[in-house]
Amino acid sequence: MRRSRRSRDERGSVLFLYPVGFLIVVLLGAIAVDLGNVWLQQRRLADAADSAANDAVTFGLDQDSLRQEGQIELDDGRVLDVVSASVAGQALPPAAAVTAITIDTGPGGNPSVTVEIESEADLIFGRIVRSGGIAIRAEGTAEIVDGP
Repeated sequence: MRRSRRSRDERGSVLFLYPVGFLIVVLLGAIAVDLGNVWLQQRRLADAADSAANDAVTFGLDQDSLRQEGQIELDDGRVLDVVSASVAGQALPPAAAVTAITIDTGPGGNPSVTVEIESEADLIFGRIVRSGGIAIRAEGTAEIVDGP
């Protein structure tokens, strides 16, 4: 069986496709690792914000107002202290900072606390292309619930 001239000229051309395909797979893997890392750091930030808000409504309750008047209220100073202590106790990156603490009335009519935390997610492979990280933000809200 005789090969055509064209097929003889294309012999070995697939040899050039393997390195290109391998490079694409490596690049996609690096992007997946970086995005997974950013997602994980954002989840940790969200967990810290939720935990701080929950701690604030739990330990920031104004007990004097509750005992004397039967009113469920939050002590603003205590809420700020509890949020600071709760965030400091989390394993967050050094760049993480509480940007806002809001004491408000929740949908149920009871006091609620919203905590916002911002940080920067480090890149693993993205450092090659870009310096610094990606800004991430998380918000956690908790409301006091009266009764079981």
